[in-house]
Amino acid sequence: MKNLSTQSAYPGELFLAAGAAGLLLIGPWIKTSLSFFILEVVGLLLLMMVLALYRRALPIPTSVTVFIFTSILLLGSYLIPVPMETWLNLPGREFYRDVTQLLAKMDYSFAWHSISVEAYASAQMLLSILPALGIFLVTATLNTKNTLRVSQIFIALAVCQGLWGLAQSSMGGSATGSYNNRDHYVALFELTLPLTMSLLLFSLSSSPRKRQHHPHAWMGSGIYGLAATIILLGGLFSLSRAGIGGLVLALFFLLLIFIGQFRIWHSIIGISIFIAVITFFLSSSERSLTATLNRFLAVDPLKDARWHIFEQAWVAIKHFSPLGSGPGTSKDVYTAFQPHETLGSTLIHHIHNDYLELFLETGMIGAFILFAFVVLYMINWFSLIKTAQKSDISYYLKVGAGIGLLTSLFHAYFDFNYHTYSHPLQVAFLCGIFFAKNRHSGDQETSKKQIIS
Repeated sequence: MKNLSTQSAYPGELFLAAGAAGLLLIGPWIKTSLSFFILEVVGLLLLMMVLALYRRALPIPTSVTVFIFTSILLLGSYLIPVPMETWLNLPGREFYRDVTQLLAKMDYSFAWHSISVEAYASAQMLLSILPALGIFLVTATLNTKNTLRVSQIFIALAVCQGLWGLAQSSMGGSATGSYNNRDHYVALFELTLPLTMSLLLFSLSSSPRKRQHHPHAWMGSGIYGLAATIILLGGLFSLSRAGIGGLVLALFFLLLIFIGQFRIWHSIIGISIFIAVITFFLSSSERSLTATLNRFLAVDPLKDARWHIFEQAWVAIKHFSPLGSGPGTSKDVYTAFQPHETLGSTLIHHIHNDYLELFLETGMIGAFILFAFVVLYMINWFSLIKTAQKSDISYYLKVGAGIGLLTSLFHAYFDFNYHTYSHPLQVAFLCGIFFAKNRHSGDQETSKKQIIS
């Protein structure tokens, strides 16, 4: 088999690219379990196709491959059945002893039980990995040109959601687009703003003399600049404090990474665009500006109910430590620990902190998986900065994806975006860009033509 990591496309790559783009596009509209089941089937088909093409080696570093297989095996171990008496002696399972004794009196005794407190929920969680794993491996196989095309579709999705949210905001509501709440909505912009800004900076990186021979580069700069403006405004009008913080974090790291790669006149253009965006934001809607500022100034963040939820989450985590209750079981487990004196009769299905949910469900295993991912993420950053061709478009794509992942990890402390249908797919797409083996797009000017074609 020929080397599929080269710049030329291999048979079936366009199909895989279309599949990845399709998963990204339909993700924000998935609302039911049946729709997600179809998504799982599509993800499985894409995964099988990639594995068929890469019979000898996956197009990702060996360390990442080991991480994926190890994580799946560790999470899958919660489905291993053990004798009921052994299960009741596991950490936190004594919580269910009275129930099992009552069931035994009613002739509903069980001889065996999975390590997880709810095998069905854990199996569902493991199946939910399929679409994300499929889109990750598909993205890692794409050449630079097709990766760029799918990235542009992803950005177009964010622009549409941003315009939708701005329309909602103009009618007096909070911008949420097609999402259930503003935090899930703004998470899309946290992922796409760094990618959009990176491509904007790439389109601005050629010299004025070269631009005379490639006038379409200015068009590309204008398109990406407009897209970045809409995405930034959509995020600001979401009124999500964590989301806005993530957007600011993304802009800071973009400035930190790219500040030394541009001439003074490039910096002037970038600053002018930023001032134009802020000016437009300040003058567009006084009501939304006031509402945004009030989210930071008038509302005491320490009085947010999520802090009480976090406190009780630690109680639940300690109760099931160090093994955890099982992947996907936090909905069933946390209701016994939620602070009723603060939330009344409201049932909390998520802890509003993806890390705490991970620790509750998987204990030290989850902590190990998270630590391993962060280590791989940092190693990949060092490798990217040290070895990448910084004039190549693939470098800009990787930087945008890497910063997007960072903002997602930041926001995960304040919400449960990773427990939605669309966010894991979007994160997997960025992971596919960021962790793929280095591939150079060839001639820089050819890539600049591709960026807006």
